[in-house]
Formats: sequence, C-alpha cells, structure tokens
Amino acid sequence: MATTEALPVPGFLARERTIAGPGFSRWLVPPAALAIHLCIGMAYGFSVFWLPLSKAIGITESVACPADISFIGRLTSTTCDWKLSMLGWTYTLFFVFLGSAAAIWGGWLERAGPRKAGVVAAICWCGGLVISAFGVMIHQLWLMWLGSGIIGGIGLGLGYISPVSTLIKWFPDRRGMATGMAIMGFGGGAMIGAPLADKLMKFHATPQSVGVWETFLTMAAIYFVFMMAGALSYRVPPEGWQPANWNPAKIKSQKLVTDKHVHLHKAWRTPQFWLLWGVLTLNVSAGIGILGMASPLLQEVFGGRLIGVSATLDQLTPEQKTQIAAIAAGFTGLLSLFNIGGRIFWASLSDRIGRKVPQFDPDERRHIESLRRTIETLLARFRPFIDRNRAAARQHHDELMTCAMSMCAARLLRRNLIDGEDAPDEKWNMTILFGEHQSSAQVRCLGKRDASTAFHGRHRSRRASPTPAHCAQ
Repeated sequence: MATTEALPVPGFLARERTIAGPGFSRWLVPPAALAIHLCIGMAYGFSVFWLPLSKAIGITESVACPADISFIGRLTSTTCDWKLSMLGWTYTLFFVFLGSAAAIWGGWLERAGPRKAGVVAAICWCGGLVISAFGVMIHQLWLMWLGSGIIGGIGLGLGYISPVSTLIKWFPDRRGMATGMAIMGFGGGAMIGAPLADKLMKFHATPQSVGVWETFLTMAAIYFVFMMAGALSYRVPPEGWQPANWNPAKIKSQKLVTDKHVHLHKAWRTPQFWLLWGVLTLNVSAGIGILGMASPLLQEVFGGRLIGVSATLDQLTPEQKTQIAAIAAGFTGLLSLFNIGGRIFWASLSDRIGRKVPQFDPDERRHIESLRRTIETLLARFRPFIDRNRAAARQHHDELMTCAMSMCAARLLRRNLIDGEDAPDEKWNMTILFGEHQSSAQVRCLGKRDASTAFHGRHRSRRASPTPAHCAQ
C-alpha cells in the first residue's frame, strides 16, 4: 500500500504563514508597519539622553576626567563623566549599522518574510536598550555602544526595510504613498519617544541616578510589546495579487516608471545608482547630524532665554534646567512631527506629479549667495555652543555645508541622470557658495569657470562673471 509523506508544516514565523487569505484588507498592513517604525524611530530622539548621561556620575554637574586619561580609560572609567562627543558616537553607530544591516540582510528578508524580520528587529532593538541600560548602570560606555549602537542598529536596519518591502507589494498602484507610509513612522518616532523619555527620566531620577538606565529598561519593555504586535500582524499578498480595478498596463505611459526589472547585481554597476546614492548620503548626513544633537544644541545655545531668563545653561537652577530639558524634548518632537509629515506628503505627491520635478533649481547666482549668507547666519547664531564644544562645532559646521552641497548635487544629478546630458567638463567653483570662508573640511576653489555655468549646463544661457582673484593663476 503506497504511503505519502506529509509536507513539513511551515514554522509560525515563516513567510508562508503570513500570506493573506481572501478578503484581507490591505489597509490593515500600514498600522502594523507604523507600530514597528514608531518604536525604532526613537533613534532620532536619542539626543534627549546626552546631557543627562554627561552627568551620570556627578548628577548635577559633570565630573571631568583627568587630562592624561586614555581613550580606553574614558570608555571604562567609573569615576568621571562621558563627553557629549563620545556619547554622539552611539548615534553614529545607529545609522552605520542600520544601512549595513539593510544591505546585508535585505535578500534574506525577502525569503524569510516580514514577520520573522520584524521579530528579529524587536529582539535586537529592545535587547540593545537593555544592554545599554546595564552599561549606563555600571558606567561602561562601550556597553552602550555595543547595545544600542551595534545590536540596536542592526534592529533598526531590519525593522526599517521590512515595512517598506511589504507595503510596496500591497500598493503597486501607489508606490510613492506606500513608501511614505512605511517610513513616516520612523521619522515620527521621536515625536512620541522624546517627550516620553523626558517624563520617564524625571520619574526615575533620584539623588543617586539621573534616571537614564531605568528609562531604557522601561522603554525597551514598551517597545517590545508594540513591535511584536506589529510583526505578528504582517501579511504579504498571494502570488499574482493586484488591487481591484488596477490596470498595470497604464504604468507604461508614465514618466520614470518602468515595467522592467533591474536586479541589484546590475543596478549597482550603473552610474545612476551611485549618483542617487551620493545625493541621498549628502542629504541624510546633514539632516541626521542636526537631529542627533538637537536637544543639547537647543539647550546650550538658548539657555535661560527659553523660559524668559537671561542666563546661560550653567547658571540655571536645577528646576530651571528641568524646564529647559522638557522644552528641548518638545523641540525634538516638533522636528519629528514635520519629519513624519514631509515623508508621507511628498511621497504621496510624487504619485501624482511624478518623480522628475526638481527639488532645487538654482537658476540665479543670487540663490547661491542667499544660501551662503543663511548658513553663515546660522553659524554665527550657534557661536556660544561652538565655543564650548570645539570638536562638535567642526562637525556641525561641516553638516551645514554638506546640506548646501547636497542641494547642488541634486541639481547636478538631475542634469546628468534625468536630462540625459553628458557629465560637464567644467568643475564647480565652490567659492561662489562659500565665499572666502574656509570650513574645517578646507573647501577650496575647484576651478576658474563661473559656478552658474556648471549648474545651468552647456545648453542653457550662461552669465559671465569675473574669476575670483584668489583663483586666478
């Protein structure tokens, strides 16, 4: 008598167990994506912890380390406080490992499914917070780097890409909106997390603790519940599914939308890929650099003026500093609010107007001059913070300059990639953007041709302008 072998039953986290059944509404997937992204989006609000952590030993005032202490000594010392510049490396590690994890395990996610990736993301992100809490409790900065920075960063990467991939499958007719819904939670995570963290630190603070490690544990527990709920709610569409009344043939008539598939192994060899990658890197570097220090930046620059007192941050009473910290947390949340709104608005708008509309079009020299003056005004306004934090100042200066250059790079990308022209043979004259001012990166004059020529292209009207004296050879 013939026997048949039973097929193995897929595990609970397997992709096969997440395929949606008949009648499933695709609008149930965005809340699951938001549940994960609002949790990992707290990475943008971590700046609310920097000032309290810089006083973890002294509680009310930072205890300086000996001048001759080594780098390893600062990481392991239990008798002196951490510098803001060293705490900021946690933030750097967040996004280094976010990008690395997304690149390395993106293919695995497609095979394993979003549910398994979401569970792993929850374990990594929340487990990293627990390790960080232990590191803060025993005052070992390297444990915080390992926990939140490396392990948590891997969780960020997996948690970030799993909703993007899933929602694009559910909304092939609204790819821009789907991407916006997927990432808007990540941009808005600090809107909830930063004020929550501030209240929790006040609640847990004692004469012996600033309340940070206790806050890490509390938030890890809260985030784990919501991330697991989101991961277990994921569903993927069946093979061949498409929205009702949607005709895929229509996409052939839309600009910048193709019905062809370009595999990653081929895409990354194209110049278009690296141009897009470069522009995104410049924009993200500028934005994340400011977000990472938003809370201490606001507190140290404006000090008592935030509450109507003419005094610096160091001259305020503990009660006044508490008020300042709450305002800074609210400011971080405000940044997050506009972050979340911009992501969904512009992504959804791109479905209607296309992706070819330029974001920045410097048709006149005065636009560049105005941009340079704005940057210099901002730098002058932040001078008190710069004087107290020389190392961080150089970083913020370069981030502002990077922001300006990213706008210029976007214009060059449009000319090379979208307009279909060859790369310009003229070099940018960056002195028109920066004037005589030299940043810490020592941006120098790169050519004698007027910058407007490089921006406008050889097929557009040009304006002649004299070569700057310091460029003439």
